[in-house]
Amino acid sequence: MLHIIWIFFTFTLTLSMLILVHELGHFLVARYYGVKVERFSIGFGYPLLRKRDKFDTEYIFSAIPLGGYVKMFGAGGESISHENSFESFNNKPIWQRCAITSAGSICNIMFAFAIYWLVFMIGLPDFRPILTDILPESIIARANILPGMEIKSVNGINTPSWSAVRHQLMKVLKNNEQIYLDVSNNSNPLTIQRKFLELSLKDHIECSKKDPLITLGINPIISHIEPIIKTVQAGSAAEKAGLQPNDKIMKVEEKNIDHWSSFVMSIKNSPGKKLRLKIERNKTILELILIPDSQLNQHNYVEGFAGLTPTVIPISNANQIVNRYDPLSALYKAGEASWNIIILTMEVLTEVIGGNAKLSSLSGPISIAHGAYLSAENGLIHYLMFLSLISINLGIMNLLPIPILDGGRLLFLMIEKIRSKPIEESVQERIYQISSIILMVLMALAIFNDISKLR
Repeated sequence: MLHIIWIFFTFTLTLSMLILVHELGHFLVARYYGVKVERFSIGFGYPLLRKRDKFDTEYIFSAIPLGGYVKMFGAGGESISHENSFESFNNKPIWQRCAITSAGSICNIMFAFAIYWLVFMIGLPDFRPILTDILPESIIARANILPGMEIKSVNGINTPSWSAVRHQLMKVLKNNEQIYLDVSNNSNPLTIQRKFLELSLKDHIECSKKDPLITLGINPIISHIEPIIKTVQAGSAAEKAGLQPNDKIMKVEEKNIDHWSSFVMSIKNSPGKKLRLKIERNKTILELILIPDSQLNQHNYVEGFAGLTPTVIPISNANQIVNRYDPLSALYKAGEASWNIIILTMEVLTEVIGGNAKLSSLSGPISIAHGAYLSAENGLIHYLMFLSLISINLGIMNLLPIPILDGGRLLFLMIEKIRSKPIEESVQERIYQISSIILMVLMALAIFNDISKLR
């Protein structure tokens, strides 16, 4: 019960803050240009708070914080008297109406920027780039880079943390440079080895679309995954083979298993095939036969599945570092982080609109609630980073040229500028109805995807 309450609380807090920031942008700019604001509302349903100020603006906070709006005098096309026309939204110049309409999204992006600035000054926790899990036969593995090694630099640029490694890799890949890593071994940290990575054109394309660390074969986790079984799924191939929790995988087909990833690859590459395992159980060596089940992966290829989870050992806090910056440097880093998220969001939207992304990738309020809960569980800094990400996403999504969103209203204003007269009210109303139906369908699909992920 406490778990559900905490999820609801973090979700409510997150959404309320983001909506408040967005609507506050509209409100402040409208007031600045002399537009009368009749109502400032956060949420819908039963009003929990209601107050009116000296400017005759009504403030409402309702029970369900899933939306909000700023009602401006004259914005609905209603008839107004001549003496009050100077307070009307529709009587303001088009450039002022554009500024008021776009202010919500701009405020969301500015809010994210301010959070990033604060985070970089407080200090962003990170870990030394010590390789704990390398995918077999990956680009990294082919370069003879082994678990336990630490990445000291990428193409000559020092990389004291995983975020530094990722940032430098993305920069090098963007310039199509050959990649070389300077690595050291924990057993002899003063000896630096230079390793060159061989990337094909396909590898470059994959790295540009995905996390370069994952594509290269690095699992940038902050823990070590032992080849020791933690849980066995009921009715799975692993249970049928007689595997039990705490069993240590020693060999698969006479091949030594030092890391969990090697065991996983053996299973994935052997759907429906017999695998001879040598395990250690209570200091006794046993031999078992595992026949992995077959399943389709995300690329519609058949792969093996056993139904196991590994034992995860957290990396020592001695390997944790904090990236802290002075106010000026933090300002630059905040701008860089905000810009990267904006570009990434635009790329994802382009993929969706172009039909290159599956509709199953759409996420809704349940995913946001889960993300808010998980980030809050990991501490204030992680929650603030999540809040920044969602704030930028909300700001950009609202600028899409869909009539019911701010971007659609901006589109109407541009058409009005070109035609020298606004679009007829009846036409606007019909367009709003159609776009509302489309958004409702997309929201229903997003919620369906959220629920599917919980199964």
